[in-house]
Amino acid sequence: MSIDRANLRHEIQSELAELETNLHRAVERCEKKYGIPATQLFQRLTELKALRPNAWEDDDGRLMLRILDPDTLALLLRVQQKNRLDKIGNSLWKDLTKREKRAAPKLGGFFGSNRSFPRQRPTKIDVKLALYLIFVIEKIIGRRFPFSRSATGDHDPPRGPAFDALLAALALAQRQAELSAGATKKPAPNRTALENIVKIVRTRIFDNLLESQGFDRSSSGILANGDTIALTISLARKRLHANLKEVPTNTNFFK
Repeated sequence: MSIDRANLRHEIQSELAELETNLHRAVERCEKKYGIPATQLFQRLTELKALRPNAWEDDDGRLMLRILDPDTLALLLRVQQKNRLDKIGNSLWKDLTKREKRAAPKLGGFFGSNRSFPRQRPTKIDVKLALYLIFVIEKIIGRRFPFSRSATGDHDPPRGPAFDALLAALALAQRQAELSAGATKKPAPNRTALENIVKIVRTRIFDNLLESQGFDRSSSGILANGDTIALTISLARKRLHANLKEVPTNTNFFK
C-alpha cells in the first residue's frame, strides 16, 4: 500500500510539474509579445490561495441566498427576463411581484452543480477561476484580453500568448483545486469552452451588467463577488444572444 501511495504521489508531482512547465512556456511568450516580465505574470497567475476550494466550500445554493442581497436578486431576475438594459439598473426587490420574489432566489440554487446557468449542461470550466485569471492578465498587460484565430477562420481553435497562458493557468489551478479538495479528476478545460467565456467578457453588455451591479472589472472583484459575477457571465450571454436575434446584423456589441 505504501508503494502505491508513493507511486501516486510521484504521478501527481509529475503531472503538476508538466502543467507548471506549460504555464512557464506560455508566460514567456507573453513576455515577448507584450513586453511584461514573465516571472511577474507567472507569480500572479499562481497566487490562488484565496481561490482554493475552501473559498467556495459553501457553493450550495442555500448560501447563495445569503450572499446575494434582495436587490441583486431583483437585478438578475430582470436580466433573465430580457428587460432593457436601461431599466435593469433600477431593479429593486420591493418592485417585484409576489411571484417574482418566489422565483428570484432560484437563480442561486444551481451553484455547486458545475453549471454557469440553471439550464446549462455541466461545464468543464471553473468560471470564477477563469474570470480571476482573465482579469489578472488584463491588469498586467494593460489592455483588454486579446486572442486571435488563424486566417482559416472560426473553425480553428483560438490562439495567442495571452490565451495560451490563460488556458495553462486554468488547467493548473483547477487541478490543484481538485487535489486540495480530494475531488475526482475532471477533464482539462478546452479552448472552445474557455473562448466562450472570453468572448462574453469582451462585450459591452457584460461591462454594463457589472457596472449596474456596482462591481469592478478586477481579480479582487472576483474574490469579493465571484458567485454573482459568474452568474452575470451567463446572463450576459443570454442577453447577447437575444439581442443578436433582435437587432440589425451590423450592430456591434463587442469592444
